[in-house]
Amino acid sequence: MDRLREMETFVVVVERQSFTDAARQLNVARSTVTKIVAGLEARLGLRLLTRSTHHLSPTAAGQIFAEEARTILEQVERLQHKIGEEQTEIAGEIRIGSPPSFGSVHLLPALQQFRRQYPGVTFELPLDDGSINLVKEGLDLSIRIAPILRDTALVARLLVKVPQVLVASPAYLEVRGTPQSPEMLAEHNCLVHTIKSPARDWSFDDGVSVRVSGTVASNLGEVLRAAALSGEGISIHPTYMVSNELKSGALVRVLPDHRPEEMSIYAIYAERRFRPKRVLIFLDFLRDWLRRQSDWFID
Repeated sequence: MDRLREMETFVVVVERQSFTDAARQLNVARSTVTKIVAGLEARLGLRLLTRSTHHLSPTAAGQIFAEEARTILEQVERLQHKIGEEQTEIAGEIRIGSPPSFGSVHLLPALQQFRRQYPGVTFELPLDDGSINLVKEGLDLSIRIAPILRDTALVARLLVKVPQVLVASPAYLEVRGTPQSPEMLAEHNCLVHTIKSPARDWSFDDGVSVRVSGTVASNLGEVLRAAALSGEGISIHPTYMVSNELKSGALVRVLPDHRPEEMSIYAIYAERRFRPKRVLIFLDFLRDWLRRQSDWFID
């Protein structure tokens, strides 16, 4: 049995916590995966996995083996890339998790432009609402959008900071009036993002924070934007979500002299000593591409 194949199979089983998922990632039969793991345990004379009906987890010995095997595999991968085609040709797949709307509307054009420069690169974009396990799902990176990133064991790279704006439809403001100060938002129907503002507080860069409430709340910005467009109330969005509506007049800015807290866009990824060259080049490209989106930085 190829020792490297043994190591790779066992590491993937530990990361995916499933023989079936590991087999799918490795593109082999489930029986092949179980046979390799069983053979490895027999050769070492140790139990490496604790098995239950719906769950797999490494034993203490299995955890040590997985960590050391992962290090060896990364060293082998680094060596292969150093002497292989990747030094002259950027090619291969990059798997990126992304929030649904951002991925389909804003990230896709960046991927298309990158592929014009590096046609040998392909992308897979699983949807990520912020809860996906990057290691288990085999992602190279994922996009996170938040004012401040929660503590994480993953590496976080800031790509860009994006302004946010308060918006409402002209019809809503005609009926309810236009607030003249952040404090007046407490008297209005405010459409709250439950992930970005879990305490229902809207904060501004001058230090003002206002507790707001309203008839519609959601963990999807697209829902709140649609509600604002229909005249339901005032919502807060990163500029990239509402730039077209502001240009057309379907939405107008509210309190333009008061800037809401900025939103940060991060790339997060698992800590590794070696990362494929195509991923490193793409991260630099994506950072520069995002910072060139002039419509996102309105006055």
